[in-house]
Amino acid sequence: MKAIARLVICLLTLPCFAQTATLKFLAGFGEAPNGYNTEFSLAINGKIYNVTDSIPQTIHLSKKGLDKCSAIIGKDTLHFVAKFRKGETYIVRPGCCCAFFTLEPENNPKRGTISFKNKTKENLLIIAAEANNEDVAPGKTKTEFTYESAMCMFKPCSIVIAKTAYNDPKYNYHNDGRDYDILWKEQGKYVVDSTFFHFMHGERISVSLDKKGEMTIKLDGYLSPEEHLKF
Repeated sequence: MKAIARLVICLLTLPCFAQTATLKFLAGFGEAPNGYNTEFSLAINGKIYNVTDSIPQTIHLSKKGLDKCSAIIGKDTLHFVAKFRKGETYIVRPGCCCAFFTLEPENNPKRGTISFKNKTKENLLIIAAEANNEDVAPGKTKTEFTYESAMCMFKPCSIVIAKTAYNDPKYNYHNDGRDYDILWKEQGKYVVDSTFFHFMHGERISVSLDKKGEMTIKLDGYLSPEEHLKF
């Protein structure tokens, strides 16, 4: 009976992770100048992949919905979601000053867009990759292309929905002796919700707020070559 039970569990699990891709780590993680011997690994759909593991490594993809990922950097963990493609090879490289790592497909990597429809009764901000910032009036939709630093283009993209007071100029850094730790903690009170999505294939995603004010992400397809060139 135990053998039958194990077989049933395996059969039920297979449809969720029937597709695979390949992951390759390049040398240099944890080294100076950005690493200082920091340990690093990636978790994808519950399995941890270490830099020291054999290369290449097979990653099992979620057949339905997005792939759940975590970057474990020393004692810190960054959670993000992505959508890997079956049969693709993904390269993980040491990052530069603005990212510990980058992750991109070997073939034709592309950034994507975020759309947010404001279904609340007040103006809200959609902030993508920290620098792309749009004010969205009630009932309106705004779409942003997710620009990043050219050296660290394929790092997980931060997505923030915030109240408009988040944009008060007093929170901008001016090297003027103010206590910015206190100011930025105050600024954080205006964040409604935030998350990270990792763009790799020109994804078009939409984000929305549920009744609890929590953000959800939906994959709406991919940018055409013409759309990508336009952005």
